[in-house]
Amino acid sequence: MSNRQPTRVRFEFFPGPAGHQSEQVQHYHRDLIDAEVLLTRALNAALDGVRPVHTGLSAQRIIDAIERPARAQFSHAPDAPEAMRWFDQAGASRLRPLSAEALTAEVVARHGVTVPVASRLVARRSSAIAEADHAWLEARLQSPADRRPLDAGEYAQLVQCIDGALKGAMAQPQIHANADVAMQAAREVARLHSSYQPAPFDAQVLASEYLKAHAEHLQSLVEQSVAEEAAVWALGVESDFEAAKSRRTQAEFEAMAADRALAGGQPSPVALTVRLETADGRELWWSVTSCATGLVESAVNEVAALGAGAEQRAGDGETTSFEIEVHADDGSSGVQIEGDGDMWRDLESEGGLHALYAALLAGEPCEELAAQHGSHRSPMIG
Repeated sequence: MSNRQPTRVRFEFFPGPAGHQSEQVQHYHRDLIDAEVLLTRALNAALDGVRPVHTGLSAQRIIDAIERPARAQFSHAPDAPEAMRWFDQAGASRLRPLSAEALTAEVVARHGVTVPVASRLVARRSSAIAEADHAWLEARLQSPADRRPLDAGEYAQLVQCIDGALKGAMAQPQIHANADVAMQAAREVARLHSSYQPAPFDAQVLASEYLKAHAEHLQSLVEQSVAEEAAVWALGVESDFEAAKSRRTQAEFEAMAADRALAGGQPSPVALTVRLETADGRELWWSVTSCATGLVESAVNEVAALGAGAEQRAGDGETTSFEIEVHADDGSSGVQIEGDGDMWRDLESEGGLHALYAALLAGEPCEELAAQHGSHRSPMIG
């Protein structure tokens, strides 16, 4: 976060006719109150040095990460990643669940698989979160109510309330000033993020204000990281310098993504991850990229559902489902196409896989591709 002091956002309220508020006015006032409260919490958290918003942790994701399950739930699969996260090899409860990093190392040690395979198992078959996310949750739990950082759901609510504040202001001449306050709020939201985040607002004017402030903020972080790198270089500690250089490089990448979004540029697909699940509990995945001579597919990675008690069914080895995730050059990614085994076999038999890969890497609209080949899942996400 930058050293800039945030501007407190205060909306204007108005009474209804003869002192009575209609239901519509009451809902509008609720949006204003919620926007002020949530934004104040985030700004206070930032001043306390706590990450003010975590768009990757929803309320349900937090519950899954920190609520201890019953031991009996894993009686059939004591070596499953989620069981290992909560209980050690002797079956004793852990005081704190393992982080994703620690669980990955535990899976490697206990099952003898490679780090990439272990990482995939942890991501797909446990609710583990990164050590940095554990630290964020602990800081959040210790924060006073008015200084508590926002989870993903609260952030979405804040955005919706600011959108609502602008919409109501445009419809009510007596509170037109709230349009300016909503734009101020959008600018403050833009400065909550230390990495590039697409404009979350539905209203174009708010999205525009957000992107301008976001690009400016991320550029200020680049300037801070350059100054830090120079200071560390002067101290002559090589390991510290490499870390500072890495932070500066990452800050420049985030600022470039924001600048491109501000200029109206769209992220470009650079790679795909194709994932299959089979009837006997296996998962296979590989990447697809494009080069001057055509498409390049990586080696296939494979992992079994460790400790999941996968039932051996007729058709073992047959694909039961697939999904294709698109990765863009701004760091965003998202599952664009998913379907069942029959869809996958149709694509293979008709020779349509390479055409689908090429279309996704060319950035063709996923809705049209979904209608042809499968079902559209989600837009690009950060």
